Amino acid sequence: MTLPLLLPLAATALQLHLGAQCIQTDISSIDSLTFDAAQQQLVVYRAETSGYYVPISSIDSISFPQLQSYVSIRFGADIVSSVNPYYFDGLTIECSGNNVKVVSHCDFVTDIIIEGQASDASILIEADQPIRLHLNGLELSSSRPSIIKLAKASAATILIEGENTLRHTASEFDRDSPEAAIFAAGQLTLSGSGALTVLTEGKVGHSLHAGSLSIEGGSFTIDNCSRGIKDIGVIYSPIAILADETFEMSRGRLSIHATREACKGIVCQGPVTIGPYQDTSLELDIHCIGKTLYTPGSDGHTLTEGCPAILTTRSISIRGGIINIETADNASQGCKAGERIDISGGQLFMQCYDDCLNSAGPITLAGGTTVCYSTGDDAIDSDYAQPGAIVIEGGNLFAYTTQGPSEEALDCDDNSRILLRSGIVVTFGGAQHPELRNLGSNQQPYYLGPALDDCHSGCYYSLTDPQGNPICSFRFDHDFQSMQSLFSSPGFDPENWSIVESSEPPSCFSESVAGRFFLY
Repeated sequence: MTLPLLLPLAATALQLHLGAQCIQTDISSIDSLTFDAAQQQLVVYRAETSGYYVPISSIDSISFPQLQSYVSIRFGADIVSSVNPYYFDGLTIECSGNNVKVVSHCDFVTDIIIEGQASDASILIEADQPIRLHLNGLELSSSRPSIIKLAKASAATILIEGENTLRHTASEFDRDSPEAAIFAAGQLTLSGSGALTVLTEGKVGHSLHAGSLSIEGGSFTIDNCSRGIKDIGVIYSPIAILADETFEMSRGRLSIHATREACKGIVCQGPVTIGPYQDTSLELDIHCIGKTLYTPGSDGHTLTEGCPAILTTRSISIRGGIINIETADNASQGCKAGERIDISGGQLFMQCYDDCLNSAGPITLAGGTTVCYSTGDDAIDSDYAQPGAIVIEGGNLFAYTTQGPSEEALDCDDNSRILLRSGIVVTFGGAQHPELRNLGSNQQPYYLGPALDDCHSGCYYSLTDPQGNPICSFRFDHDFQSMQSLFSSPGFDPENWSIVESSEPPSCFSESVAGRFFLY
């Protein structure tokens, strides 16, 4: 039996219905259809192949629809249905209950649309080539190790369309391989115009784990309320986003809520990059408000695991976007980097118990507007014991700590390591030592010393020039005794300035960050 004898005139695809699954192929690629000698199998012959055999007993019907250019998987209450146009190209779909396994040996990028609702559900993808998953109205829940697992693809993209929700319970903690609602072994890109919410609970659950992660669009909400656990000499932490190599976010919206013990926001073993220059379409909100865990260490010291918002052994570069970060307990920094922190654009607002910015290397502020306040430690802390530990060469900075003279707004152990080149700077914090009122280098005038008797949260303060014009205005979130202050701006007069207090909020300002810092 040759193919032309079977085809309707408008047909572009051959589709074999195998229960809830359909396999499909382009008619133009088929040479002929026939049966084997025992009349038990349908044989599909395509160019340069010896034929594909499909048991006739598994075929419910044959139809000739329009060719579908993507794989589709739909979860239902009782069954998972699929259409697979690449079966004869090396892609297979296997279902066991609501658990789906896709194996692709296709030599091209494959698109898979996934939709529907189901519980106790998961998707495992094993692909030789890059793959794109389109989530469109998907709602899955599971306590399996992962809901979506991209096991082999060197590069994968998840495109978000419509509203999607993953509910993941990390029920059995694996110390060697903690669970993650979404896991990708290689490079994972998140994009699209829709929304995805990931809800994680249980013990030491990771919400998203990838080799490298890039966010290029879409709206993502991660609520991780799984709890950390401790043992003698070790603490295991839940993590909202874990990247083994790099983390990049260029656009879109990401909101992270980490609410339980030792639960961290973004943890990366490589560099973290946020935002293209001057782009405010990016929004990043991280709230790590869980408690710190403590346990005795094997060396007699106490191990401490807090809840930092962004943690990396390498560098953090913030280039743009609107960023809000909150932490609430000891050892819970806002941004903590092992090598350096560079801020060159965007609006950054941080309210932290521990350091807002902490780096073992230099910290450079070169653009954007940054507001940092700490209730338990330094606002900005660099352990780089050299000149240039903290460099302010552009942008706008308002930083303070309410912890008293033992902590500082700018801490690098020696003010001579601070380099001031340009920008508007207002800080409060640190003991008022007259012998420490000189910066290491400056290219614009500054004042370093006492400024206010007391700082009150119910007031607005304006730093004014000799003519009484406001340079900037600010307000505090807590009452505290005034400490050492640093003021500077282009054209600043260190001998002739004043601070005006008012109960009314500022007006006619050009920029405001979280209602705390106002620029004119």
